[in-house]
Parts: sequence; structure tokens; C-alpha cells
Amino acid sequence: SIAAQVGLNGALQSLNIISVIQSAQVMDNLISVLFGRSCSLNLSPFANTWPEAGVDETIAGSTQVFSCFNTNDLTRGNGWGCHVVVS
Repeated sequence: SIAAQVGLNGALQSLNIISVIQSAQVMDNLISVLFGRSCSLNLSPFANTWPEAGVDETIAGSTQVFSCFNTNDLTRGNGWGCHVVVS
């Protein structure tokens, strides 16, 4: 009974965290639609790469501490993918 309660509470807390992240991503996309781009403070800047003709190119905005890009246009990859950002 206690294990079931702990499991249920853990699952509900995980759902809350995921819902907050999804809401923030939707707001980022809305800001990009309205203003053409969204800006963020990147707390973990490291190079995300995009394979182009056999060469890995660094995605714009992935290595900068402060960056702005259109979150609705991800044809060249997501500069904030796998990063901790505050937008």
C-alpha cells in the first residue's frame, strides 16, 4: 500500500513537471510567432551539431550564453535542444 502510494505520487509529480515544460515551450513558440524569435539565457552552452553533407556543423545559438532564434523554424536544428535554458 505504501509502495503504491509512493509510485502514484511519483507519477503525478512527473506529470506536473512535464506539463510545466510543455507550457513553457508553447509560450516560446507563441513569442516566436508574434516577434519572429525568442530569446533565452543558456545555462549549459555546448555545441549541438547538425550533419550537413557529411560535415557536422554547429547549430546557431547552441554555444552562446544568450541567444535568440525562431523556435518555429527548426530546419537547421534546435540550438537549445538538450540544454538548460531560461527564456
